Amino acid sequence: MNLDSIRSILPSFQMGNFNMFNKITLLKWETKLDECDWGNITNLILEMISDENYKIIMEFLDVKSWCFDGDGQIKGFYIQDMSENGYENDVRYRVGDYEDDAIKFYCSNVVIQKFEKILS
Repeated sequence: MNLDSIRSILPSFQMGNFNMFNKITLLKWETKLDECDWGNITNLILEMISDENYKIIMEFLDVKSWCFDGDGQIKGFYIQDMSENGYENDVRYRVGDYEDDAIKFYCSNVVIQKFEKILS
């Protein structure tokens, strides 16, 4: 995962700072053909906003073990790199919210498509 687009606006942004996003405004599924093994993979696009008026659009590649139970409000969001714990590449990242498990899944990669400050 490349955080450069976020750090161009928030230079000190780290993986733990994803907890600033607390509302899901768009959730979109895409099924694509994996050209390596000719099977289908499912990607998830999430658009989220924070109380500090930041908006992020992320694409989660090859989503596994998907669970969503909620209305879009979450109590902090995390993305955890599981490769250092010996997890395989297809479940490299564990994604979820901190308190209610309203959203949780695994994915192989995360692409930051857009990050911006929302002008009021």
